[in-house]
Amino acid sequence: MFLKPPEQGQAQSDPYDSAFYRKYKAVLHGCIRKRYLTTVIVVGMFGTALWGFTFVDQSFFPGSTRPQFMLDVWLPQGTHIDETAAQVREIEQYLAEFDEVTHVTSLIGQGGLRFLLTYAPEKPNSSYAQLLVDVDDYRSIAKIGPIIDHELAARYPGTLAYHSMFQLGPGKIQARISGPDISILRRIAGDTKAIFNADFDSKSVRRDWRERVKIIRPVLANQRANISGITRPMVATAMAEAFQGRVAGYYRERTKPAHLESDCRAHDSAAPGRVRVRYGVRR
Repeated sequence: MFLKPPEQGQAQSDPYDSAFYRKYKAVLHGCIRKRYLTTVIVVGMFGTALWGFTFVDQSFFPGSTRPQFMLDVWLPQGTHIDETAAQVREIEQYLAEFDEVTHVTSLIGQGGLRFLLTYAPEKPNSSYAQLLVDVDDYRSIAKIGPIIDHELAARYPGTLAYHSMFQLGPGKIQARISGPDISILRRIAGDTKAIFNADFDSKSVRRDWRERVKIIRPVLANQRANISGITRPMVATAMAEAFQGRVAGYYRERTKPAHLESDCRAHDSAAPGRVRVRYGVRR
């Protein structure tokens, strides 16, 4: 339809009448004439290809060459964030002793912003901290990583601390157990954890429920509270100031935002009612 019709008396040339197509036609005719030999050769090449695949690494995603690794620190569930911060400071001093370490960034209470596609930040937890450790060469991680894990396990027996490199693909095995009875779920989770720990290649096995933590739920005597003019927000504010500290105000020091925190916790009797300054506005 879109081709120009040939003129009357003009000879039409064969498009396949070229040297390449003539050689291809000769090879094809030869393969057809010797079809049994051709079949043996094709099967042999296919078997050779399968044998060659045994020398390919069994990994769809290549290893990471990022000169940085993560150090996750899990203290017992319910640990106060100040205690977590104090232990992280000690770990930072220990990491500074390695010549291969160039910089350490600490994230206390939760993971950081997602700066990498395969990075999954942890949710807020006062007993959790993560350290991003920069090294001079990514190959040194394989040498100092096990040393750090062994040393931290000896220094802090109740803490789960382990290093991990940034993965370019999935690198965790998870088992999800559902059911109506919490006690049975915890028992099955313990059995599953023991199975994982029995594997030599497993590390940092933990449950997302973690340990049980006692919770104090105050009961307000409404009648007596109404007589005394005490409300639930007043009780909540007093308890927050006594156990966690509460934000009393905000100010800015040059370009850094900060908040004033009123801290009246009982464990710090040396400075009752003190006011601390924390940089970075708490939401």
